[in-house]
Amino acid sequence: MKMNKSSLDIGRHGDNEKYSSSIVLRCTENEDDDSRSSGTSFYSAHLIEADDDLGDYMKYSGKMDELVIKNPCLSNISKQERLRFLIASKGNVSVAANRIQTLIEFRKGEFYLHRKYLESVKARKESKTLFDEGFLRLVTFTDLKALDGTRIVYVIPSTLDLSKIELRSNHLSAAQQQALSLSVYFDNSTSRSSMEKLTVLIDVRGGEGKHFCNPKPLSILSFGRESISILQQYFPERLSQCILFPMPKSAMIVFKMVRPFIDVDTRKRLVVISGDSSRSAKIPKGKLAAHISPENIDVLENRRLSFFE
Repeated sequence: MKMNKSSLDIGRHGDNEKYSSSIVLRCTENEDDDSRSSGTSFYSAHLIEADDDLGDYMKYSGKMDELVIKNPCLSNISKQERLRFLIASKGNVSVAANRIQTLIEFRKGEFYLHRKYLESVKARKESKTLFDEGFLRLVTFTDLKALDGTRIVYVIPSTLDLSKIELRSNHLSAAQQQALSLSVYFDNSTSRSSMEKLTVLIDVRGGEGKHFCNPKPLSILSFGRESISILQQYFPERLSQCILFPMPKSAMIVFKMVRPFIDVDTRKRLVVISGDSSRSAKIPKGKLAAHISPENIDVLENRRLSFFE
């Protein structure tokens, strides 16, 4: 399956954990889909985590049945995934079915190939996880919670170094390959049989030391564009809020370039916090306090500072 240069198509999960800077990192391995939800009802607190989720289920339950009746091949997709795609498709069964079919093709194609590649690199390097340290500095799935109860995903773009990416294929750009790794990591870190939403915290400050590339805006733009494309297409209804901080006027230029690639529903969940993004700038606790507790802000800041070498 050849992948288009302008767009990407990507899961799997497990429960290995790595602890760093008091944050539980989700560096998970392969696991059967059903094992995540065995013994757990679709109606349990673990799978319907808010009244809105139950309301969405009641609203679309008939359409979920219709979706499978008209498309029996989708019966192997979890109820929660079918529901998320129906919500994202505004209840349009035909649109949801087409999107889910594209997801299936993606998992059998580019996603599968990339996961196998990561597994081969892991075996060759005798690594403990599918993802190298550089990638896990860039993106961290944590067990910390935002004030709305959603798990925090901490992203530090200043650690992105596309020049060090070992390309597995000449039809992929470094940004596309890193976005594919993100999709595997995202899928590993969330259960396909849940309605879990996430808070994505993007810290745009620079950093000092060998772990900070402080890339040019164009590199961040290419990675951001490919990542947004994948997450919107294959992981709908996962985002509770995306907080970008601290955004100086100069960074707004990059943001405005990325914005056209973000769908309308996602834009509504964006929170932009202005401030000083210099390498020595302190984390804006006061402005983040409406979304993250002071204790969790401190944990995240300590993680970032641990990369200063």
